[in-house]
Amino acid sequence: MSGDLSVKVDVDQRTNTKTLTFNKAVSLQEASSFLWRSLGNAALLKPTGFLVGGKAQSFILETHDLATIMSLKPDVRDAIVRGSALHSNAKPYDFAQWVPKDVQDDIRGQKLPKGVKRYPGPPEWGDIVVWTGNVSVQIYMEFPSSMTFYSRIAKDGHQAKLLHFAYTQYNKDMHFFVNTKGLSPEDARSEIRRINEEVFKLIIEGAVAMLSSGVGISQVNNAMRFDAEQISNAARRSPRGVVVGKIRPVGGRVNVGGGFETPHYTNLNPMKPGSGGPQSGIPNLVKGGMEEMDQLFESGSVEEMVSSKLRFVDVNWDAGTRAAAKVMRPGGKVEMNVWCEASERALLKSAFERAGFKNVTVTGEGVATMLSAFR
Repeated sequence: MSGDLSVKVDVDQRTNTKTLTFNKAVSLQEASSFLWRSLGNAALLKPTGFLVGGKAQSFILETHDLATIMSLKPDVRDAIVRGSALHSNAKPYDFAQWVPKDVQDDIRGQKLPKGVKRYPGPPEWGDIVVWTGNVSVQIYMEFPSSMTFYSRIAKDGHQAKLLHFAYTQYNKDMHFFVNTKGLSPEDARSEIRRINEEVFKLIIEGAVAMLSSGVGISQVNNAMRFDAEQISNAARRSPRGVVVGKIRPVGGRVNVGGGFETPHYTNLNPMKPGSGGPQSGIPNLVKGGMEEMDQLFESGSVEEMVSSKLRFVDVNWDAGTRAAAKVMRPGGKVEMNVWCEASERALLKSAFERAGFKNVTVTGEGVATMLSAFR
C-alpha cells in the first residue's frame, strides 16, 4: 500500500503542532508503517477527527523527541525540520526550552536593534545567536566547541575527532554567513545546504530540529548521540575533514581484522555480519576496513600491520593493499594470517606486490596461511 501513499506536512510555527495529511484515509498502523517503516510509533499519531472504519486522513504527530523525528521517512523528516525553525513574524513569540528568560525578554520587549546579538549559551555550548530582521526574529545556538563534549557522546576517540570537526565547522560556516555576510540564519542554512556536502546537510537537519519549541538541551544531546555514527561517517568522507579526522594508531600498530583483537594495537574492524570477527568488547576500536586505511590514518603512521584468521573473501585486496601502502612508513612490516583457498594465495601475493610492497612471501595453507612483506 505504501507505494501509492503520500503525505503533506504542516508545522504551526506558533504552537509547533505537526499535522500530517495523507492523500487517502489510513489506519494508525498503516500511517506508522509508512512514516517509520515500523508499527511501533502508531501511538504518537492522533487523528484530527473521528476514525471512520478505523481510518483517518489527517493526524497530529505528538512527540518532541528528536531521535523519533530524525528517524522519520527522509522527505517527511526534512519537511518537519524546515517548518520547525524558530522564526516568528508575529507576537507573542514562542520559544524553545533552551532560550533563556533574558533573551526572551529582550525579544518580546523589542530591545534589539536589527542585526546580530550574541548571548552566552548553557554550560559547554556555544553562543545563543539572535538575528533581528525587518519583520522576523530568528534564533540559533552554536554547538559545543570542547572535545570533551564529543568524547562523551562518541564510541571512541576517532569518532569524537570527526564529530568535533563536523559540528565546529558548521559553527564557523554559520558565523561567516550570518555575521560576515549578513544573511539570516535561515538563509545561511540554505546556503550551507547548497554548497556543502553530505555531513553538513545532516547537521543542518539536526540543527533546525533543535530550534523546535518544547525541545530541551538533554534531548538535543540524546539526538546527537543517536546520530553520531551517521555524522562521523559522513565527516570521514568529507574533503574538508580529510586531515582533521585522521589518527595515528596505537604504537604505530594496526590489526586489520579477523579474530583475536589485540589490546596494544589499534583494531580496525568493519563489523561485517557473518565474517566471524568480534562484534563487541574490542579495545582501541576504529570502525572500518583495510580498504579505508588511507581515509582513517595519517600518512606514514603505520609501522606494523597484522591480522588473525582474516578471511580472504572479506577484503577487496587491490583497494586494501593500496590504502595500506599509503599509510605505512618505508620499511614497515606486514605479518598477516589470511584464511585462503589454494587458488587465492597467488592473488593475495600479487595484490601486495602491485601496491609496492617488497619481499612478499605467502606460506602455509587454508586457515594457517601467513603473508609477510615490507613496505
